Amino acid sequence: MDRHLRWEKLERKLREEKISALGIINIENNNFANQYYISGFTGSWGTIIFGPGHRILITDSRYYQQAKKQVPDFRIILQENSMLDTLISVLKEESISKLGLEEESVSYKVYRELKRKLYFLRLIPVKGWVENLRTIKEEKEIRLLRQAAKIADETFCEILSFLTPNRSEREIAWEIEAGLRRRGAEKAAFDIIVASGTRSSLPHGIATDKKIRAGNIVKMDFGARVDGYHSDLTRTVVVGKGTRRFRKIYQVIKEAQERVISRMRAGMKFLEADALAREHIRAQGYDKYFGHGLGHGVGLSPHELPAISWRSRGKLEAGMVVTVEPGIYIPGWGGIRIEDMVVIHEDGTELLTRAPKELIEI
Repeated sequence: MDRHLRWEKLERKLREEKISALGIINIENNNFANQYYISGFTGSWGTIIFGPGHRILITDSRYYQQAKKQVPDFRIILQENSMLDTLISVLKEESISKLGLEEESVSYKVYRELKRKLYFLRLIPVKGWVENLRTIKEEKEIRLLRQAAKIADETFCEILSFLTPNRSEREIAWEIEAGLRRRGAEKAAFDIIVASGTRSSLPHGIATDKKIRAGNIVKMDFGARVDGYHSDLTRTVVVGKGTRRFRKIYQVIKEAQERVISRMRAGMKFLEADALAREHIRAQGYDKYFGHGLGHGVGLSPHELPAISWRSRGKLEAGMVVTVEPGIYIPGWGGIRIEDMVVIHEDGTELLTRAPKELIEI
């Protein structure tokens, strides 16, 4: 990964905002992605102090040797007492007067302690600085996302033979996760969604002990994690013969998704991309059953910037990797979603997920 280029961009932002350094705090296991993106450190406990002239990682004895190996360009400091006490000592030593703090990654509890103990400097809330850098993927990142997508594609094709009546949603989810791991995934990208029958109307219906029945819709949403990078794939099938209604709605979703993927390109507004699918679904009379946005970024987090919806501001840029996932969810009947990952280019898109998406009746 080209971390030096990332550092240059982040340092430029710090200089523009006249902030001495950015603190990336991961002591509640909630900021792995930003920590890894900037430093390469994969431990679950650490604090980074980054800025012009500052390359510091504080961690405890569990990860000290690991950090020395993974982050050779950073000064590694062993936490001796509490993390906050060590942080105070380092900030004083480094003569940092203004510390940027990621407001979406620090709990109120931690902020309160920082505010109380770091009385000698100004804490400046910052939002989305590293996350915005992460939206544009480097070629190596795209290669890892392509690999994670391929694992999900192959697992989907394998799971079709397992979708038989009397299997439970949870059994299917277990088999999906096993398939992902057999193909080299570190783990599933997120809690696997398997929702069948009327439960398929739940956009994020986590698998239960419900048994699959003949005629059931089965919606599956899952992905693989490879070297920290995630894929995200949704396919909807029917066990047995699909009804006329299922066939019609499936075709509406498929057409809406294909309409978007064929027209997306750098420079298109997020809300324009969303509208391409939403207008098609509205024309078929199903707009009230499509409540979520069109898609989202995918990378070190399975859901990251940008958000693509009618509420979003901003434009697609070359190098973004996003999902395209229109869906129709009718309470008491069921739901259908088709989701793929695409790379945005100046003149179009590159499809990363390639699992079959013609109507499948098992």
